[in-house]
Amino acid sequence: MTALLLLALSLSSGNSFANDPSLAELKAFAARLDDTRADSLPRQDPVKLGHTYSVIEDGQGLYTTIYVGKRRPDVDIRSFVYGMTKHIRDIAALFSDRGLIYYRASVTGEFEFALQSWTTRAAAEAAFADARAQPTLREAGQFLENLAFEER
Repeated sequence: MTALLLLALSLSSGNSFANDPSLAELKAFAARLDDTRADSLPRQDPVKLGHTYSVIEDGQGLYTTIYVGKRRPDVDIRSFVYGMTKHIRDIAALFSDRGLIYYRASVTGEFEFALQSWTTRAAAEAAFADARAQPTLREAGQFLENLAFEER
C-alpha cells in the first residue's frame, strides 16, 4: 500500500492534515489494507475499528481503485461506524454484479481505506454513474470527506 500512503501524504502536504496526529493511524492501517488476514464482513454487527474486511474476493480485475476517506469533524464516532457499516454493505450489494470482483475495506476511528478491483475501467465507471448508486454515494458524504483516490 505504499502508493496509497504516498498519495495520501502528497495530498495532505501544505494543509493542517500534514500535522494531524492521526497520520500515524493512516500509516498503520494503509499497510494492513491488502493484508491477507482479512476478516469476513459481519452480517449484522457493525464493523470493528481497526479490522480489515474482505468484502468481495472473486479474483483480480484489470482496473483497481484505492480510496482513503476521513471522518468528517462534525460526525461522532458511533455515527461514523454505523454509516461506514451500511456503506460497505450497500457498495457490495450495488456493485457485486456490476464488475466489482475484489473489495477490501478497513475503518479506523478517523479513516476508511478501500481497495477495489473491477473487471474493467468501463465497468467501474458505469457502476458509479448508475442512478441506483447515487443515493449511496451521496449518503457517504454525510460522514466522510474524500482524502485520496488512486487508480491503476
